[in-house]
Amino acid sequence: MAGSTSQDGVEHRSDRADGTGKAIERRSGRPLSQRARKTDELDVLIGKRLRERRILLAITQEDLARRIGLSFQQLQKYEVGENRISAARLYKLSQILEVPISWFFRPAGSPHAGLESGG
Repeated sequence: MAGSTSQDGVEHRSDRADGTGKAIERRSGRPLSQRARKTDELDVLIGKRLRERRILLAITQEDLARRIGLSFQQLQKYEVGENRISAARLYKLSQILEVPISWFFRPAGSPHAGLESGG
């Protein structure tokens, strides 16, 4: 039995060859759970704050990337908001950059910039 395709390009099949019956994206053939998610304004804000703090502490992209086990190109993608930062990685970055995680979510130039204790 062939599946039906919704407006977002997702094919719903009840008899997939692997027997899972999971929805797949027609364009990539990947399960929806593996489909890349688009970044948004919050990802851009977090990236800007990451870059701001890194520069303030005079840490190079190469050094910071090495310290968290990334390529500097991946760190660049984080800083421009092209890629999302996982919660675990954001936690590691907050430790290295000596700021609470909440600091990344505050607009630059906000009062006290989130460096007060307790976040």
